[in-house]
Amino acid sequence: MDARMTDMKKKNLEYYFWPWGLVAVIVLFVLALLISLFASTMNRSDLVTEYYYAEGIEYQAKMEVMEASLLPENAISLRYDSGQELVHIQFPARADSAPVEGTIKFFRPSQATLDREFSVNPDSSGLQSISTSELIRGNWRIQVSWTLSGQEFYSEQSIVIE
Repeated sequence: MDARMTDMKKKNLEYYFWPWGLVAVIVLFVLALLISLFASTMNRSDLVTEYYYAEGIEYQAKMEVMEASLLPENAISLRYDSGQELVHIQFPARADSAPVEGTIKFFRPSQATLDREFSVNPDSSGLQSISTSELIRGNWRIQVSWTLSGQEFYSEQSIVIE
């Protein structure tokens, strides 16, 4: 009789372990969900702009301006000189020597508070140099939008400031 009771107790114990397994799976799932929720709230992601919807509508016009900027007679040359801590932007030379107007934005993808904006003000040869000594080292996007002879242009390039 003792052997029979022992077998019944073993079967009952085996039978009662499956609810604990079910509880363990649910607890692990909830724990993983809470960890991923916590991690996602700690990850800061700045929008590129606060007015992303309005700028999204203007996207096609911007693409046409960018295509015009790629033509050899309209293209700018952007070069980073780490030794002098300068970014050199060479604007296209035009026969009509019309004045160049516009803005140069230094855009930091990881920190919106570090973005800088400068006016386009090239010298007589069309060269503008901007000091990078006050900028934090790392990846920057330089967005140049300029107007020359009434036509708009836009160029964007990435640099790594060392």
